[in-house]
Amino acid sequence: MSALFSLCEVNEQEQKFMVQGVIEGQEVPMEVDSVASCSIVSEDTFRVIEGNHGKTPLQYSGTTTVTWSNEALPVLGRATVFKGRKAKLPLLVVQKQDNSLIGRNWVRPLDIGLRGIQQVNVEDVPSRFFEVFRRDLPGFIGPPVHIELKDVAQQVFLKSQPVPMVLKDDVAKEVDRLVQQGVWQPVNYSNW
Repeated sequence: MSALFSLCEVNEQEQKFMVQGVIEGQEVPMEVDSVASCSIVSEDTFRVIEGNHGKTPLQYSGTTTVTWSNEALPVLGRATVFKGRKAKLPLLVVQKQDNSLIGRNWVRPLDIGLRGIQQVNVEDVPSRFFEVFRRDLPGFIGPPVHIELKDVAQQVFLKSQPVPMVLKDDVAKEVDRLVQQGVWQPVNYSNW
C-alpha cells in the first residue's frame, strides 16, 4: 500500500520541466505541463512579449480556467503567437502572475517528447525480478500462515470450468509442475 501512496504523493521538491520558449522573438521561460489543456502566460509576461512588436490584439476567449487547487484563473483573452517552428499557436493570457505554461495544445506542434512508464521494456522485467519469475518456487520462507475464518463462514462449491481441447496438454503439464513443486496438493475431497 505504501508503494501506491508514493505514486500519488505530490513532491514539492521535484524539479519542474522548464524550456526556454521564444514567442514573437522574446525569450520566455515556460514550464511544460502535460496536464494543462492550454498554454498560458501572465498579463505582465504578455506585455513584455508584445513590447517587441507593438500591440498584439487579444481576442475574446470563452475559456474558463482553474488551477490545480480549483482556484479560478481569470482569462483576459487569447492571442495567436508565432513560434520558431513556423507555427501559429493559441496562447491564453491570465491575470495571475505565475509560471508560464506550455500545455497539451503546444506539445505536438513543438514536438516536445513526453515519456512515461509505458517505456518499460517487458523483456527486462523477469531478469530484474528473478525471484518472482523463477520456474522453481522455493516456497514461503517465514512464520506459518494461518487464516482465521468467521464462525458463520459457509462453504461454496464451484464446478471447474471446462478446459478447451487445445489447452488440455498445457494445463495438465502445469498442474503436474505445481504438484511437483508442492504448490498444489492433490485431494480426494475438499474440507469445504
